[in-house]
Amino acid sequence: MLKSYLDQDAFVFSGLKTHKQLTNARALLKDENGNIRPWHQFEQEITKINRAYNTNYLEAEYQFAIHSAQSADRWSDLSENTDKYLLQYRTAQDERVRENHQALAGTTLPKDDPFWDSYYPPNGWRCRCVAVEVLSGKYPTSNSTESIAKGETATTSISKSGSNKLSMFRFNPGKEKKLFPPKNSFVPKGCGGTLNITDSVFLALDDEACRAKKLIEEHADKHHTPYERKSLKTFENGGVIVSSNLVDTEKNDYKKVFACCKHFASQGNVTEILPHLSVPFKDNNYKAIFKGLEGTPYFGKCPDFRVGNIFYEHEGFISGKRSLSNMFNRGLKQCNRLIIDDDGSSINHIKKIIRARINENQIIDEVWVLKKDNSLEFVFKNENPTY
Repeated sequence: MLKSYLDQDAFVFSGLKTHKQLTNARALLKDENGNIRPWHQFEQEITKINRAYNTNYLEAEYQFAIHSAQSADRWSDLSENTDKYLLQYRTAQDERVRENHQALAGTTLPKDDPFWDSYYPPNGWRCRCVAVEVLSGKYPTSNSTESIAKGETATTSISKSGSNKLSMFRFNPGKEKKLFPPKNSFVPKGCGGTLNITDSVFLALDDEACRAKKLIEEHADKHHTPYERKSLKTFENGGVIVSSNLVDTEKNDYKKVFACCKHFASQGNVTEILPHLSVPFKDNNYKAIFKGLEGTPYFGKCPDFRVGNIFYEHEGFISGKRSLSNMFNRGLKQCNRLIIDDDGSSINHIKKIIRARINENQIIDEVWVLKKDNSLEFVFKNENPTY
């Protein structure tokens, strides 16, 4: 779960950095007089930007991301028993340790002390400090107020413009589930200062950078949101309907998919309504959710639900002369087990269609009809299923 949050944050940070770099590059097309630069001058300026963003910055960002992820992982494993265990700040203990970080060495406080909200390492680019768990009583407990003052000093460096360049490091990657500082320099000014802004703030700002930021965040939310399941309905015989936070309950066929799951769950099966992922292989959740499709022609598709480990696709009725044929055409692209809406066709006619398609080497392992009262009527099942 933590990995998904950190992946999402890395995606947003990278997108904002890329946008900032391209914006800077675009500004170099013209010189200070508004004239288009000749190619040799433009190339020289672009090379400087590339060196800054993808050599100087990149190494520091890489080191920070690794350390931040490790720190976040350690935080999630720390004991909540603050009576038995405390956290202690430790440096790398060599000549490269910064003086202001060395001042924090040995700081020993409970995990729930506010000090750790802002000064849990890393506390800067290339910071190698760590926080480790120690037994309460083995070391003297530090004064929280004095420790926070030292932490503030360690994360203060005033730039020529008067701003504090290090204040952005005052965050806890484990608690906030963030890989990079939420108030980093790539976040457009005026967008709330963090990686999360409200629609009202966005709409009030007619700014290209803020619009780009919102689009990046929306894409990250859509493709990197951690997958969390919950039970929607249980039955006395052990059957259950499960869904997740990724499922769009506003989709037109959601109620029909729910009805399909209810039919199987009422017979004691574990059923799950599955999400539609628009870019499956770029979504961190796809392989976890649809792992059972690996090795089949449907890997990369998103069937509507599953019963145990068996996937099903529901296809809704669309009026027209070829409604039945269209439901089969669409459905068989997603899965070999179909639930089709009742279009008035007789069961015998549907069976005839199935036999004809199987004779044409189409893979069909199971078919049901969803009646208008939301009950399911069995039509066909391959006794030797293909998948």
